[in-house]
Amino acid sequence: MIAALALLLVVIVGALVFLIGKNKVESKQSREESAISMETSYEEDQLDSIPEKSAASAALEPEASSVFEVEPEWGQQEILVTPSGGGTAVLTLRQKYGDDWETLYTCTAAIGRNGTTTSPQEGDGKTPAGTFPVEFCYGLEQPETGIRFIQVGPDSVWVDDGNSPYYNCLTTKTEAGDVSHEDTYSQFTRGFYTVNIFFANNGDGRTPGSATPGAGSVRVLEGYTRTLEPTNGDIKIASEDMNQLLQRLDANYDPVVTVVSGS
Repeated sequence: MIAALALLLVVIVGALVFLIGKNKVESKQSREESAISMETSYEEDQLDSIPEKSAASAALEPEASSVFEVEPEWGQQEILVTPSGGGTAVLTLRQKYGDDWETLYTCTAAIGRNGTTTSPQEGDGKTPAGTFPVEFCYGLEQPETGIRFIQVGPDSVWVDDGNSPYYNCLTTKTEAGDVSHEDTYSQFTRGFYTVNIFFANNGDGRTPGSATPGAGSVRVLEGYTRTLEPTNGDIKIASEDMNQLLQRLDANYDPVVTVVSGS
């Protein structure tokens, strides 16, 4: 009898232990499932809370490939010399922008005492008419400019002898030899000129044999420190105007000198 009661008690206790353990496992599983459900619901809520992009904000976003806006290109620079009578002229530096010309600088100039010509000759007192490339400027010290500069020295001369291969070239007495020339260096050291510009109206001003003999030499654009008066065929402007002109010239724009026909 006692043995039967003891066995029954063991069975009852075992059943209670089993039920308690089962309830704990089910409770843990229920809590984990509830947590997963809450996380899923939170993520869905977060996604739902992100506003859709408006058309305006979408338009502000960059495209996959950027497109750069290119400014209209500047074109050629032109030093335009327009005779105004009596060996005087108006000099205008202008630059092409798109299809239009924009004036960058203007000043008074002196030209040949006998006007201009399309067929210049040595000693005719006329300024060559036409359009000519700007080759370089020259003087004692480097000016502020965007074109090529050549520094002159004590040996520098400009040859005006039509029988010399150096005719109408800025060179040296050593190279040119015993030929007729202008003493370029002393013209600067004595203060007549500051900086001059050579434009290719007869040869390129540097290469022997590039100029036509007798077709005119030293027809250059000069920055002059004295009172402007009609010239032997060159073009003179005040030295202050030359400084302004040089500052605006840029070899990247292929500057030219255009002399209009006139007296």
